[in-house]
Amino acid sequence: MIVGDDETVLEVKNRIYSSFGRELPVEKQHLEFNGLEMQDENTMQCYQIDNYDKILVREMYGISVFRPLNLSSGQSNERYGLIVHKDYTVGDLKIMLQRQFGFDITRIRLTLPNLMSNYLMDDVKIGDYDIFAGSTVVCL
Repeated sequence: MIVGDDETVLEVKNRIYSSFGRELPVEKQHLEFNGLEMQDENTMQCYQIDNYDKILVREMYGISVFRPLNLSSGQSNERYGLIVHKDYTVGDLKIMLQRQFGFDITRIRLTLPNLMSNYLMDDVKIGDYDIFAGSTVVCL
């Protein structure tokens, strides 16, 4: 797809939606260039994109993080929502939990409901664990 310097990121997202339809709605698109998240209101010129440069389009989706009841600390069952993409690592999820909800990431382990005895490795991508839209991750 060829984009003009004066097109905004949002306009490009709308063009992507027109090309892929319901498979990739605008609100689920995350565009990156040279490792930077592209902001909807900025134009392509802001990112100094040259001919034949590539923009990375990632599909974002929601997952739940479930924190079960912990009688010793007085914590109750809680669910937290995160917006992620399949290339985030488990470590990235922990950092998101720390920044958004104040979790002490030095004291938590993440697992999946079907793997309760095995913890997820911090450096593994969540897509490799088949964590997709609507998935639940358990925080212990």
